[in-house]
Amino acid sequence: MKKTWIALILCAALALTGCKAAVSQPSEPMKTPVQSGKEEGAQPNDYRPAIMVDGILYFDTGEYSDEARCGVMDGEITSTVPQTQLPTKDNESNFGKCEYQRWDENRIDVLIGDKWCIFKSEDAPAETTATLWIVDGAQDGYLMLAGNESGEIYYLNAKAQGVEIRLDGAAADASALKNGMKIKVKYSTALYTYPMTLSGNIQVDASSETTTKEQCAGQYDLCGLYLKALEDLWNTDTALNDSIESVSVDLSNAPGALTDGQKDAIAWIFAARHQAECLTMTYSQLRDEGYLTAAENAGDASGKEPAMQWENGILFTVEAPEQAPSAEDGTLWFSVGKWRSPLGARRLENCKAEQDECGAWSDYQAGTQAAA
Repeated sequence: MKKTWIALILCAALALTGCKAAVSQPSEPMKTPVQSGKEEGAQPNDYRPAIMVDGILYFDTGEYSDEARCGVMDGEITSTVPQTQLPTKDNESNFGKCEYQRWDENRIDVLIGDKWCIFKSEDAPAETTATLWIVDGAQDGYLMLAGNESGEIYYLNAKAQGVEIRLDGAAADASALKNGMKIKVKYSTALYTYPMTLSGNIQVDASSETTTKEQCAGQYDLCGLYLKALEDLWNTDTALNDSIESVSVDLSNAPGALTDGQKDAIAWIFAARHQAECLTMTYSQLRDEGYLTAAENAGDASGKEPAMQWENGILFTVEAPEQAPSAEDGTLWFSVGKWRSPLGARRLENCKAEQDECGAWSDYQAGTQAAA
C-alpha cells in the first residue's frame, strides 16, 4: 500500500510543477550577466534578464536546467520593457516574450530558445536546514518526513542522485535510516506539492543515538505504532469502510507527545493508503462543518441533538483510555476507534505498548473490543 502514497505524491508533483520530474541534473552556465539587479555605478544596460510573476522579480542566474519535464507550461510572458528597465507588472520581462514553469516560490524556469534558463528571486535562500522525523518509508528509501508544525510534512527519495546521507558523521546509504529517526535535512529545493517534495542536492544527517547494543537504532517510533493500530482497526469489521471517500484521523488526544507535523503525516499516510481524502477533524468539527447528517429516526421530541452519521466518510481516533491502568516507565496505554454512525463503530480499548530494549515502540497488545 506504500506504493499508493508514493504515486499520489509523484502525480501531485507533476501537476503542480508543469510535469517536471524531481530529478536533479548538473547545470552549466549561460552567457548572461550575473550581477543582481543593478549595482551602484552600473550602466543602465547592465540589467540582467528578469521577469515579474505574482509581483516578484526573478533574475537570470546564468544557469540552465536539464531536469526532466514535459510540455505543460505554468505561464507566459506577454509583455516586455527595454533591457534598460526592470519589469513592473506580472508576466512582463526585459528581454522578450517566452513561456515558463514554476519550480518553487523562489525559482522559475524560463524557456528561451531551446534552453530552460533558471531564474531566481533575490530572496531565494541558498539552502535550508530543517529538523525532521522519519514517519514512514525507511525500509525502502521513500521517506515521509514530519516537522514540528501543522502541515510540515515532506517526501524524500533517499536513494535519488544528489542525496548525501551521513550517520554519526560518517558516510552512509539509505539503509542506515530507520523509521522514527530524528534527522537534519539540508536542501535547496522543495516542490510545492502536499506533502512538499524535497529534491536537488540534499544532505541528511542522522544519529544512531549511541547505545550499548549494536543492533539498536534507539528510535522512538510512535508514529509507526499508531499507523499499525489504525491499520489493524481498518481491517476489523471492514464493512464499515465500504464506499468511503474521506478519512478523518483525530490524534488531538493521542498520548505520547506527537508533534503537530507528525499527527498530520500519520493522517495523510493512512488516508493515502486507502485512497481517500485526508482530514484531521474531530467529531465536533466534522459536525460543525457539515460533513455529518442526521441518522434515520434520530433524536426525539425532547429537543436533544439528533444522532449523526457520516454517509461517505469514516472517523478514526487515537486517545488515552478513560480508565487506563497505572502507567509505568516504558509503557503506553491508548485506545483506538473508528466511527461512521451510531450503529457503525468499533473500538479497541486499553491497548498496551511497551518500549523494547532499544527504546522503540515496536508493537502493542490489543485490549477489549467494543462494537456499536
